[in-house]
Amino acid sequence: MTEPKNVSLAGDEAFLPAVNLIYNWRSTWVRAIARAWVDEEFKKLLVEDAKQAFEKMGFTGTSEILSDGEVDLWNLLDVEVKLADDNPDNQYVNPGDSTDANVEQFTHNGWYRAVEEGLLKMKLTLTLPPEPSDPKWNALALGDYEAAGKIYPITGC
Repeated sequence: MTEPKNVSLAGDEAFLPAVNLIYNWRSTWVRAIARAWVDEEFKKLLVEDAKQAFEKMGFTGTSEILSDGEVDLWNLLDVEVKLADDNPDNQYVNPGDSTDANVEQFTHNGWYRAVEEGLLKMKLTLTLPPEPSDPKWNALALGDYEAAGKIYPITGC
């Protein structure tokens, strides 16, 4: 029997590359929203093939920080973008001349109604892994699943 190599599993990513991806993802998503608001062709691409749209915005899904192994977000998740419903409560409420500096809390910014009503709720799709063919391995399989970074839906990315 050969000894297993110490290989970083998808989801068991190194901390710094994962943090790098988080910040790149965050800024790319905000930029993609801004572009989709003014560019119908890009909006269509974003809905039809979000990964390609993100790549068009310069987001490769990989970290720019070198580590023991490459962290590739696209190996960890599939992304799908859908258009928000046309519900009037889903619309941004113009703050007018508000000087409220507490905009980080959704109760103090123009998205309050949409968030409060759950209209901008994100959807997370989880894949239920298959049970091992021999039930005696169930506990170990769960431990390995957790170690692979899959037990918590939002890993470092």
